[in-house]
Amino acid sequence: MESIGVVRGIVQSMPWFAWIALAAILSGSFTGIVKMILTHRERLAMIQAGIDPDAPHRKAVFDDVA
Repeated sequence: MESIGVVRGIVQSMPWFAWIALAAILSGSFTGIVKMILTHRERLAMIQAGIDPDAPHRKAVFDDVA
């Protein structure tokens, strides 16, 4: 129970602008994690559909052959 008192003391001693920074960091981290999860699900769906997910980003082997 002593650790709760330590955490409470830290939280109460934080100035108001630190809360804004903390909220910005947490929301940015949350947004990044959600984006990674959605990108991964999209990639898995493409693989399950038989589509090469790296094809749009890959260069052609022979650019000059037409």
